Amino acid sequence: GSVVRVEFSRRLRTAVARCNPKRGVIRLSTALLSPGNRPLLSEALTHEAAHLAVHLLHGPNVKPHGNEWRVLMQAVGLEPRLRLRLPDPSAQDARPRVPRPQYEYRCPVCQSTTDVGVVLPDPLSALHRGGTERVDDDHEA
Repeated sequence: GSVVRVEFSRRLRTAVARCNPKRGVIRLSTALLSPGNRPLLSEALTHEAAHLAVHLLHGPNVKPHGNEWRVLMQAVGLEPRLRLRLPDPSAQDARPRVPRPQYEYRCPVCQSTTDVGVVLPDPLSALHRGGTERVDDDHEA
């Protein structure tokens, strides 16, 4: 028989679940473990398991949300929804944002310093413009 591995991941940001039928892996967002999102956990797991079943029954050349997948979803009593949304908005960002480390940049020309939160492709041209400026996380150089 086929082995299916189910994993939970904090890295899922744009979807609540992913399936890799060739590897037999279903990856679910840890946000689904939040009490407000538990009802969606069962649906997300079933949604992804249907992708695996379609792959096993019909091969790799079937559309991910095609008729074969829709029939399986309806057979288990679920609406064949393409996108599953988290009802608990606070759990949408299950992985806490970790601040990027700050680095000090010293201009080799004038020796002035500035803190940078990103690696700049050309620090001299970006920072040495008559002085220095702080580069914040939300600022794009």
